Amino acid sequence: MIVVTGMHRSGTSCVTGLLVKCGLSLGTSHPLLNVPSRENPKGHFENRGAILLNDTILQHAGGSWCILPPREAVERAGQRFAEHFQRFGETFNGDVLKDPRICLTVGLWRKHCPNVKAAVLCLRNPIAVAGSLKRRNGIPAEIGLRMWYEYNLRFITAAKNLPVFVVDYDNMGRNLQFEFSSLLSELGVELESGEMQRRIGDFYSGGLNHGASDEKHLELLPPDIRNLYEIILSQTYTQRFGHKTAVA
Repeated sequence: MIVVTGMHRSGTSCVTGLLVKCGLSLGTSHPLLNVPSRENPKGHFENRGAILLNDTILQHAGGSWCILPPREAVERAGQRFAEHFQRFGETFNGDVLKDPRICLTVGLWRKHCPNVKAAVLCLRNPIAVAGSLKRRNGIPAEIGLRMWYEYNLRFITAAKNLPVFVVDYDNMGRNLQFEFSSLLSELGVELESGEMQRRIGDFYSGGLNHGASDEKHLELLPPDIRNLYEIILSQTYTQRFGHKTAVA
């Protein structure tokens, strides 16, 4: 199982959709949340069983996807649902599992669901993420930035020794075909260049990159957030795509 995760509004739906277009499966063992919406007009590509499990743990820990409970509380709550992770892993029959909340629960997935073999972390400029959250959910920008920090920090802390491939979502539109072929290669997916182009060419749209931002705004970030962003970004290829992270 390859998990695709990242802070909300960081391109996880887009990246997962592209992987599916290239032949990876979301599985048929669990119902999917893939209804197009205004924010994600091409679908969410999420597993309802995984969402329910992640949300339940966050709620038992005293929080939610946008009100983050302490890490220790998430760990304690997760122990109560160990058998649910195990059962999910035993029944899941796909290749890819996507949910941004896995950033907060990845340690539990790794501990109790042994078929998690790798992760794709979707990275996006924190300013763009905060802007998108403010428009979609009314979350103040300063809170959105802190959420970005906690999601990414908790993931890389708990993903130690797990093969992780970092996708720079802001960079995808510049050279999508080359960069996505790099990710497929890292994941062991063999697909001829022309065939890959045919499959993904009509899926990705830069116009869906809500709240696009670029590096010239990084000086506006608090130092700790900017530092974490640059550390994770440095783990990608020169073209910023598909490299195993060493930050964990």
